[in-house]
Amino acid sequence: MTAERRRFEIAAMGRAARAALAPGRRGSVLAVFRRAFYVELDGGALACIGPAAMGGGPLNALARLPDGLDWRAAGLVAGAPAHVGRGSLTIAGGFELALEPAVEWSPARPADGWSRETLAAGLAALRGAARGFDLADGLARLVVSDAPGGDILIERGRAGAAALRNWIAGDCTTQLSTNIRDLIGLGPGLTPSGDDLMGGAMIALHMLGRADDAAALARWALPIARVGTGKISLALLSCAAEGEGAEALHRAIASSAAADGDAIAAAIAALDGIGHSSGWDALAGAVAAMSAISAR
Repeated sequence: MTAERRRFEIAAMGRAARAALAPGRRGSVLAVFRRAFYVELDGGALACIGPAAMGGGPLNALARLPDGLDWRAAGLVAGAPAHVGRGSLTIAGGFELALEPAVEWSPARPADGWSRETLAAGLAALRGAARGFDLADGLARLVVSDAPGGDILIERGRAGAAALRNWIAGDCTTQLSTNIRDLIGLGPGLTPSGDDLMGGAMIALHMLGRADDAAALARWALPIARVGTGKISLALLSCAAEGEGAEALHRAIASSAAADGDAIAAAIAALDGIGHSSGWDALAGAVAAMSAISAR
């Protein structure tokens, strides 16, 4: 990659990414992937820089990048110093990302007029569409089945999702159970499946008029996550507690509330491309919440 191609523009940023990339902040690269990387700045604030195809999200800063750019192959490494100047993020090694052109990303919201009946119909359409995908990884099977057999990951995930669904279907004032506690940190990777499921449930609660219940869940979950999971997953859970997550998840929830089959199918296809199973894990949490809400 030539020196001239090491300066890129950020086209859109989520709310948390913009706050993290405030002028004067310093930090370092936290993790590097082929098409994206995380930077950690003062106070532990995180932002994820990647291509537009990554999709919007609260931590995402979507850059105009050349096709085929591989950050690892280009020499970017974890630990490289980072500094936010007057309008750009500079990474040691010659990478500069202009921030001033960026517009603020905002998530989709359900249209007015949805009901428990439209949500139930949307969930049926969502489950039908999901059966056309490979659901072998993470907690993806929980999107279409309440009681799948499997290894300890899926069994603990099933028990946690069921307990969470029952809590939401009740008055949300009862003590959260050990099965729900076991979701935090459940599974391997930078964003464990159980964390993603919990985040998906909180986002669905926010979107479907249950923000107080999402806040109650967050007050319980976030202190556990601070010691029970990693930096990136904790940051995403904190955003979910405020009602923000991956753009495709917001679209899946909004289109389910409207029972819009075509939009549901498009949202699921986008979720299928998020992480190893993160998109599906978050959708499983959203489905647990939507199931409880539609049944009330």
